[in-house]
Amino acid sequence: MLTIKKHLSLKPLIEGFKQELDDTPDRRRKNSVDYPILDTALSVLACMFYKSGSLLKFQRLMEKKLYKCNLNTQFGVEEIPSDNQIRTIIASIQSEQFSDVFKTYLCRLQRGKHLKKFCFEGKYLVALDGTQYHTSEDISCPDCLVKKKNNGKVEYSHTALQAIICHPDRNQILPLMPEPINQHDGDAKQDCEINAAKRLLPKLRAQHPRMDFIWLADSIYATAPFISMIHDHDEEYIFRIKQGNHKYLYECLEAAPYHSHKSVTGDTTIAYRWYEDRFSPYNAVKFYNRGNVQKQANQVFELFI
Repeated sequence: MLTIKKHLSLKPLIEGFKQELDDTPDRRRKNSVDYPILDTALSVLACMFYKSGSLLKFQRLMEKKLYKCNLNTQFGVEEIPSDNQIRTIIASIQSEQFSDVFKTYLCRLQRGKHLKKFCFEGKYLVALDGTQYHTSEDISCPDCLVKKKNNGKVEYSHTALQAIICHPDRNQILPLMPEPINQHDGDAKQDCEINAAKRLLPKLRAQHPRMDFIWLADSIYATAPFISMIHDHDEEYIFRIKQGNHKYLYECLEAAPYHSHKSVTGDTTIAYRWYEDRFSPYNAVKFYNRGNVQKQANQVFELFI
């Protein structure tokens, strides 16, 4: 369990949030501004802090005197806009404005020696995964991804690629700045998770130049072009593979020597198989067997179960 130091307690973290967003440009007309951007962003942060299921539930929660006082005392917000106003105001903020918030928080963890606890053989395990946070057949915007369903209806969605620092021996994770996956002006093809990763990885390297990473991801990343990008930076990776997506690789692995282990729990038997320093002819995937890395590999790959 993390022992919280003073500079990592709630008040300093909120102050850090305020400092990073205080200079956010507001393109609204001054005479029509009832709720500052910073107060609106703090209201959304409070919504997450109080674990409200939606902005509407948060609104109703804040109608109670106790929670309203806490919002003012802890976050310094007097009044919050309606849920629709919150969405409109927050949508006007470029996502990159929040990037320094994540960077600042990670630096605070580093200063408090907490980041060191996530170090794995001198490097940091960073898991990548896409997450969808909006989907609708009626509500859309120019940034929405568009998908035509089998029933002929069109689905609009917003998705992001989330990166987190994790460790096989720790229950906590450390989120890094996510990368939006959305439609860009002038692009003939829709954005996708892989393209978002190609944008995100250079940003993370630039923000944290002294950190060495081991990238963890599912099978869509286990391709020669993407792995070559990682090799270009002398980095390492653990990617899950699927037999349907990597047929030739599986043929090579089936013919190669391997180690195996069986785990029996009640009526359930799980068979594990792993390889040491094996490459496909196209460098499609690399397996690690260095102490606890195998534990992480078994969690991420779910190999040959």
